[in-house]
Amino acid sequence: MTQVDRPQSGASFSPAQRVTFLAALLLVTSHFSLAYISEAKPFLDLRAFAAGVTGQPFQERALTAWMLRGATRFDTPHFELVLHRLLPAMGAAFNGTTLMLLIVTWLSMGASIVITRVTLIKLTGDVLFSSWAAFLVPYMAYFTYILNFGPHFLLPYDLPSLFFFCTGFYLLVMRRALLLIPLIAVATLNRETSLFLILFYLVFEIPGRSDQHRRGMVIARAAGMMVAWIAMRAIVLHLYGHNPMDNGSRIASLHLWQNLSFLVKPQHWPAFASIFGFTLPVVVAARRYMEPGFLRRGLIVIGVWFALMLFVGVLIEIRIFGELISYMSIAMGVILHRWLVARGDVGVAA
Repeated sequence: MTQVDRPQSGASFSPAQRVTFLAALLLVTSHFSLAYISEAKPFLDLRAFAAGVTGQPFQERALTAWMLRGATRFDTPHFELVLHRLLPAMGAAFNGTTLMLLIVTWLSMGASIVITRVTLIKLTGDVLFSSWAAFLVPYMAYFTYILNFGPHFLLPYDLPSLFFFCTGFYLLVMRRALLLIPLIAVATLNRETSLFLILFYLVFEIPGRSDQHRRGMVIARAAGMMVAWIAMRAIVLHLYGHNPMDNGSRIASLHLWQNLSFLVKPQHWPAFASIFGFTLPVVVAARRYMEPGFLRRGLIVIGVWFALMLFVGVLIEIRIFGELISYMSIAMGVILHRWLVARGDVGVAA
């Protein structure tokens, strides 16, 4: 991978800038989390999910279920009454389990912003710019999870999955590939899409390795990641493989013809355009600004993801692209920084 170190201009915040950033982080994360829980209704029975009795494939995405299970001791009628008095705007269905999901969502979004900020600092060397560009994460997430006008529901593992992908891109940019192995192991307990982090790693690394020894090292590390993914999938299937299948079969349903019918209907076009907050055409058109070059190669994985979802996803549920916010926010941030530097705008470091 190309060296990504940049001169660290503006290497630290002033006290006022630090307070402003932290205030914005707190307010934006809180607004997003409260809106997400109150506006998007759970697709699953959260108590059944926490108890491990939901149908497949949902139950095998078990990490969040285990976290929600810790809230069951507080999930009593008395505690629910207290919650309704303190947070009446959250609605009558708000309880101890949804409170835990709110906390998980808040932590996932806040950590995703902070980690993306650090990743952008590494790529641009501009602390001030990166701090505000990191809010591209909630900007894109609002369109994906809250403002979409298609099927409007939440699944409890969506925001933790975004966090794991943001962390994965931080490790990729920092060239800490070995740490991707335990990350993928934990992320796979949350959702099987962690497999795509391995593909991102290969696309980022292999083209830059002309040395056969180094190429072999990349493949060996990718194999280690794959072993971690398979092992964690085996664990959740062992624990929950006896649960009934939601669609009657473990083989993913194919939605190709349904998705093609969605694509040709103009009423769905605004929703498709809103993926990543309408930024996908900008990133594709301005990809020449994406440096180092491995970032441009990441668009290959975006294409693979979209092609796969055309067959196994339901495209109008644009939350199926949520993990890719981790990549798109970094790509858009780098493009904006390069463009501003090229213009010579004051306040943006070269």
